Amino acid sequence: MSQARSLNDWENWLFQQSRGKSQLPVVRQLVEFLSLKPQNAQIISVTGTNGKGGFVKAIDSILLACGYRTAAFTSPHIHKLNERITHNGSPIEDDDFQCALNQVSEAAEQLGIETHFFDTLLVAALISFQSADADFWILEVGIGGEHDPVNALDADYVAITSIGLDHQEFLGNTRESVAKDKCGLLRSHSKLVSSEPDPPEPLIHAARSHSALIVGRDFSVIDQSNKAFTDILCNETYPLPDNGLSAYSQAAALMMAKYQLKVSCSMSDMVSCLKKVSLFGRLQRFEQDGISYCIDVAHNVQAMRYLTKHLLPLENKSGKKTGRRLAVLSMMSDKDVKGVLSVLQDSVDAWFVGELRMDRAMKASELGALLHEQGEYMISVSKNIRQAFGRAQQLASPGDEILVVGSFYVVSALYSKLNSLMQQSKKSQEYSGDYTDDDAIILESQKQPLAISSHVDSGSDRAK
Repeated sequence: MSQARSLNDWENWLFQQSRGKSQLPVVRQLVEFLSLKPQNAQIISVTGTNGKGGFVKAIDSILLACGYRTAAFTSPHIHKLNERITHNGSPIEDDDFQCALNQVSEAAEQLGIETHFFDTLLVAALISFQSADADFWILEVGIGGEHDPVNALDADYVAITSIGLDHQEFLGNTRESVAKDKCGLLRSHSKLVSSEPDPPEPLIHAARSHSALIVGRDFSVIDQSNKAFTDILCNETYPLPDNGLSAYSQAAALMMAKYQLKVSCSMSDMVSCLKKVSLFGRLQRFEQDGISYCIDVAHNVQAMRYLTKHLLPLENKSGKKTGRRLAVLSMMSDKDVKGVLSVLQDSVDAWFVGELRMDRAMKASELGALLHEQGEYMISVSKNIRQAFGRAQQLASPGDEILVVGSFYVVSALYSKLNSLMQQSKKSQEYSGDYTDDDAIILESQKQPLAISSHVDSGSDRAK
């Protein structure tokens, strides 16, 4: 029997594991071996190209406000691995997390199987759920649906938040193939809610046989500055809080709670509880020393379109521009980087590209060169993302906005800085260091002048 790992050892081990390979057969073996299927709880499985994290947060908060007990598994995390597993809205305690992970390891050793990053965390979550005495298990899919490890458990309810192109190497290159894979979560008894406004045929077909609630038919959504949704089934309209969560995800959670879960709370009370809900890095805005900040984890074309639609104009009432938008950016190389940049370009005045120290991340120099190829000239390329953020802060003036975007890993690497600023517990940390001529790639501006010089940060980033 292998020796039990400490939580720190587990974190180091997990970050070295494969994250792309489907481990559904492995998880099914562990679920059966450890008897991890719920006895009394019902399962809500959540998938979608974008918006699924917001749905999980919304439905979890609604159920808790209505007096139910919940256990949730979500991903990715921003600050700490424990965020992925919650009991009644609170992250799992370190000791319980460590114990669950060691149980996964022991079971895998007995079965003679190998576990990887996502499936290890999922099975640890399910082990912890066994003692949580929850009414609902809420499970967020990693990729797709049919072949995802979450599909080892039969869903009583399935939420499909959106259908877009991402992870094409697993899900295919059409929205139809993506929808088909996500609908693979459904069982004959499953009920479905969908907030995808343009459903492909596989989703339309699935909706016919799964007691579905569909946006555009059963409810409608206004997702602009004054967010609202209409429960078409009873012809009632409710304002939604501007909490950074997609209005579509919030509306779908409310409809599921009312009509499928049949909670005892009124719709008005459920909407009110969402005013207190937020997710770090989802259209999160604050201001410090006259500079606006916007943080968003958008990392694919669909998410970037949503973000740009909701960026606040940097102009006065007469439409005159009053400030510049400085984007702090890094991206994973397996994303549609050109597509994402094309969507974002018209909204950004200057780019601060930084390196993320992980295999999947695009090299900062390559990302800077790609921006230049697409007609951008206001570019600073830094050794790491913290340096890029510091450079943006140095060059920002009152009235400007710093937009942090491109990946969960960008927001994670900058968490401590962003959280400190957001809480306004202390003044914005001044960025310091020595200047050299070759620590950044500078492409001189052919647009509105913005002084950009090279700057070095000797610190390192740890991707989370």
